[in-house]
Amino acid sequence: MRAQDEYAALTSALAASFASIEYVVELDPRRIRHLAGELVDRLRASSAEAEDSQHDAVGEALFDDVWEEALSESAPASRLGGAEIEEVVCYHVVAPGDSVRLLHRFVRRIDNGRTLIVGAAADTTDDWRIRESLEQSEALYREVAENSADFAMRTTPDRVVEYVSNSVTGVMGWRPEELVGRHMPELLHPDDQQLAADFSDRLNRGEPVFLRTRFKTKTGDWVWMAQHVKPILSEDGRVVARAGVWRDVSSEMRSQAALEESEQRFRLAMHSAPSGIALVGSRREFRAVNPALCRILQRDEAWLLDHRMDDIVHPEDDALERSLHAGRGAPDQAPPSAELRCLRADGEPVWVAESVGSMQGADGEDWSVVHIVDITDARAANERLRFLASHDDLTGQLRPAALNARLGELLAQHADGSHGRLVAIFVDVDGLKTVNDSFGHEAGDEVIRTAATRIGAAVRRSDLVARIGGDEFVVVLNAVHDLADAERVAAKLQETFGEPITIKGQPLRMSLSMGIAEARPDDDVDGLLRRADVALYASKAAGRARATVFTDDMTDG
Repeated sequence: MRAQDEYAALTSALAASFASIEYVVELDPRRIRHLAGELVDRLRASSAEAEDSQHDAVGEALFDDVWEEALSESAPASRLGGAEIEEVVCYHVVAPGDSVRLLHRFVRRIDNGRTLIVGAAADTTDDWRIRESLEQSEALYREVAENSADFAMRTTPDRVVEYVSNSVTGVMGWRPEELVGRHMPELLHPDDQQLAADFSDRLNRGEPVFLRTRFKTKTGDWVWMAQHVKPILSEDGRVVARAGVWRDVSSEMRSQAALEESEQRFRLAMHSAPSGIALVGSRREFRAVNPALCRILQRDEAWLLDHRMDDIVHPEDDALERSLHAGRGAPDQAPPSAELRCLRADGEPVWVAESVGSMQGADGEDWSVVHIVDITDARAANERLRFLASHDDLTGQLRPAALNARLGELLAQHADGSHGRLVAIFVDVDGLKTVNDSFGHEAGDEVIRTAATRIGAAVRRSDLVARIGGDEFVVVLNAVHDLADAERVAAKLQETFGEPITIKGQPLRMSLSMGIAEARPDDDVDGLLRRADVALYASKAAGRARATVFTDDMTDG
């Protein structure tokens, strides 16, 4: 009972806080005198002798390595009530691939030549595994932090550096020891001081932050740093430090600045461009328009952004306009273009020159860049130039060259006789020389203008009227039934001059001399007009103020 008494006395100091396994062992002979605790069954199961009683040699299988350690001089020791306390940590195999890590704390007593060990053991396997995992994680973190292109930093709430990883050198040129103890605002760009101060206040309130600011490198350059920083809180919720990851985003910021500058230039160019510009989406909807386009179409920006290209293009030109979008190529290719009509807010058409390029929109879709120039006035001016090139300045009737071209086309159409008859009437204003001599050439010009107006009003739109000389006109009757129709037209022309022409307050009675010739199947322009001219001279020879039809017995006068 002595061993049990000593066990009870000595373990009272151990068992209160350390009693997963309690045991008493007599070392010589080495036998377990007492064994109890929650790990007993688990440990016994690992031994082939586990079925024996706790008073057999099972203790040797369980704790042999412990006793050798306990008896060695190297075992750590302390004092407990005059007895030595020793601690030994060792593994005990429970099953293949599984083991228990036990921390033994025992008291060794020697009495009457007998050595007794009173001990307690605790299972520290889970604690050890957690500590080992933490050590591995910390090692991995240090490896990442020291070798990453980013760098880690810890500062005080006042932004004094407490720790910074080695990779800071590759980014900023500073060695870690050169930054530890330094106040980071000293390296902060002046323009970013207020922003950083505002974010610092948020951190001190316990909020994590993300910001981008510029810092000075060791060489004096400025680098943009993206900072993910979180506050470190004490148990009572106070911010005791800050920890974060810093990354050099200078290249990204330069690219962003270049993009913003490019977009700003584009917006400025688009806004100030004299021509209309629109960005059109894949569904032909307006995505952006400039003031010039609003002026051309007499629409406000809000209306256009709520509508599509279909709403402003003349229906007759819709297919043409769509073909421009379908035919656009890469941005570096010349854009397809065409002249077409758009509709203003009042419904009136406006002629525009439209070209369509391509670009990628902000949403990744394929957009069209539409340039529109108002060419209404230019087109009218060009048409006027073309008109003047083919029409007489004084009368607005066809010039000789234009008459020859148009008459040649009509002769080709009438060659087979299927389009009716073609008749030319040579017209001469009688007495124009007398008017010029009596009233001046301005009066003569007025007579010519009046004659041209009356002749033009007496014929159809499909007929031709041309001034080919000072007082001579040619009328070409297109698709008449017979010569009798031509003679009736000539009579009508003569009647139009029955009304006097007032010159300088004086009424003048004028008349016309005319020659009529019908086109033949093998006719050309010169042949037809020559015969009409011969007939005209016949009218003049007969006393003027009449019309004569050409006959084959007439000769040039």
